[in-house]
Amino acid sequence: MPDLKVSLFDYYKPHARQRAAHLAREKFILFGGAVGGGKSVFLVMDALWRCLAYRWNKVGIFRWEHSSYMKTTHETLSDWILNGTKFPQGPSLVAKHDQQKHVIVFHNGSQIRYGGLKPSSSASGDILSIAKSLELSSFYLDELTDFPRDVFQFVGTRTGRTKAFNPYKGAKGEWEFPPARVAATCNPHLGWVKNEFVDKRMPNHVFIPSRAKDNPYNSQDYIQGIKEAFGGDMQKVAQYVDGDWSAVVDYDCIYWPVWLMDAAARKLKPGEPRTFGVDVAAHGNDRSVVWLREGPRARVLWTAQSQSTAITTDQIEALADEYCPEEIRIDSVGVGQGPCDELIKRGYNVIPIIGGASPDDDRFINRRSEIYWGVRKLLEAGEIDIPDDPDVINELGCIKYQVAASDRTIKVESKKEIRKRLGNSPDLADGLVYAFAGAGFDYILSGSVTA
Repeated sequence: MPDLKVSLFDYYKPHARQRAAHLAREKFILFGGAVGGGKSVFLVMDALWRCLAYRWNKVGIFRWEHSSYMKTTHETLSDWILNGTKFPQGPSLVAKHDQQKHVIVFHNGSQIRYGGLKPSSSASGDILSIAKSLELSSFYLDELTDFPRDVFQFVGTRTGRTKAFNPYKGAKGEWEFPPARVAATCNPHLGWVKNEFVDKRMPNHVFIPSRAKDNPYNSQDYIQGIKEAFGGDMQKVAQYVDGDWSAVVDYDCIYWPVWLMDAAARKLKPGEPRTFGVDVAAHGNDRSVVWLREGPRARVLWTAQSQSTAITTDQIEALADEYCPEEIRIDSVGVGQGPCDELIKRGYNVIPIIGGASPDDDRFINRRSEIYWGVRKLLEAGEIDIPDDPDVINELGCIKYQVAASDRTIKVESKKEIRKRLGNSPDLADGLVYAFAGAGFDYILSGSVTA
């Protein structure tokens, strides 16, 4: 932490949870959870504090979508810095505001950059293209669950790369690298954010919760108004007013959190059939995964990253020889085609998985949607036992589906869509549903178990 002799706390009075977040020494900070917890104010004032603590410092405040930033976070930044509605000293600190370049320059030379980090649709397809152009001492990310995990990880590498002048260090001050800082806020949702900050508490990460009632500037009428807006939905109240991450519910997702957590706590007796569900990784952060299903029970046998398909094939063979599955169900589209063909040649009972194939049930747009829905039926009925693993639960819990208005067919997100939205492929989820393909229905999927 810098020696902040220019103390923002002399003018701005954060509540106890905000103050704890301001003083956190970890590089990665997640603050808040509830509506009305003071999340955006924390981001804006923490950024301002770092700008006042150094001369010629550079920080950035962003949301994933620029339009969302301008409608929400920028309103808070304007109220507290640009027009001084909430912080009268704010405008006197600003030397220049370049609205075209989205930069605020203070009289001491420090800068706040702002906007959205999502590239335009005309960009090359590289989701990091905007982030790659930035070198800042601190990033502030509002609604972190909107950001792909890859973007969050990348901006962490762009901090601590620019020097600023600390006028309070030594007799005359010194140039130094301000402490690297990636501070973020969001409401409770399943996914990688919950996995890394709330469930696992990764190294150099800190989660500081804040509820609506923790903010003394909220009146009881304000809190009651939020509760009434949810129309008696107590799960939504727990999620958005109390900031309860265990109460997360997203009706757009195919698997509801309560079903997943119940399935993770359930202990069912292993039985038949015994099948493998296999997803083969393509590249980068994607994982090759082998699931073992024994009747209602499923467990991950093996995962690996960045290895050749030949090694993956040998590993699947070794596991098959050990566990003797009746079927090995493999996603045979793309990179999985090689291991699928090779294992068939070696004499194993391999069932190719083809996501875009026609379903047996015309309620679904394709086989992928059909087998995903089958697992939904098992979860809803309490007939499946999955690992109590945040990686598994959070990945399953953030996969979305939709029902077409024209013919009422059900469509589950494709791998490509999920990778684009979240920044990673749903390898664990896909392997699980392959292992259970057809189990949630009264009929047997015809031909290949094509998911």
